[in-house]
Amino acid sequence: MLIASCGLFVAGSVVFGLSSSYSGFLAGRILQGLGGGMVLPVSSPVMARFLAPEARNRGGVSSPAAKGWERW
Repeated sequence: MLIASCGLFVAGSVVFGLSSSYSGFLAGRILQGLGGGMVLPVSSPVMARFLAPEARNRGGVSSPAAKGWERW
């Protein structure tokens, strides 16, 4: 499912990049949105399956900018 969602996003990028009309741009962006929207919910179980429990983020802040802010 993760490969299919990434493939859909790439296909949308190709359609968007090669189109010369507004409808082509719109179709490419819709495909990118569908593919990108599927990547986020699918990637979490994949990460949980292949990472050891101690290697996962346990509810902390995951943004590097926010982590720098935590140190103040």
